[in-house]
Amino acid sequence: MKAFLTGVALAFMLSGPGVTPPALAETAATAESTYQISNAQVSTVSGLSVRVKALSVGADSTRLDLVVSFDSPKDRETAELNGFDNAFITWSDNEADRIYLRRVQDNPTLSLNDGQSMQGALVFPGVIPEGVSAVTVTFNPGRDADHPVAPGISIPLDLGK
Repeated sequence: MKAFLTGVALAFMLSGPGVTPPALAETAATAESTYQISNAQVSTVSGLSVRVKALSVGADSTRLDLVVSFDSPKDRETAELNGFDNAFITWSDNEADRIYLRRVQDNPTLSLNDGQSMQGALVFPGVIPEGVSAVTVTFNPGRDADHPVAPGISIPLDLGK
């Protein structure tokens, strides 16, 4: 497994062929509200799968816990979860109601090789306002869902409020 860290609030574990496990690094992320997410999974025709497990809203940032896998059905070597415009979480159609992903320093495009998975947390500086009951997380905004390397993915999340 390979760990990716940015600041103190982001960790990702990468696994798959040819990846060796390092020592795990600690992250400091204190959540004020955590929402367990069910039925939030998307798989694309390019073989990229994303499953959101939880969303945590802290004092200054929002953390998205997820698992991402890439298993190419067409012998493609890589896929990118954040390959073009930066990913974001939104709670309305107003562009001001978005918080954007803090890019992972060692892997800003969140690139995976065929047969690899990532599991961990992505940090979005900023918070979701109180009273919001649903959000949408968008990866590769503006791209078609069938893009071969960086498919556009939108996942609605029910916060159960």
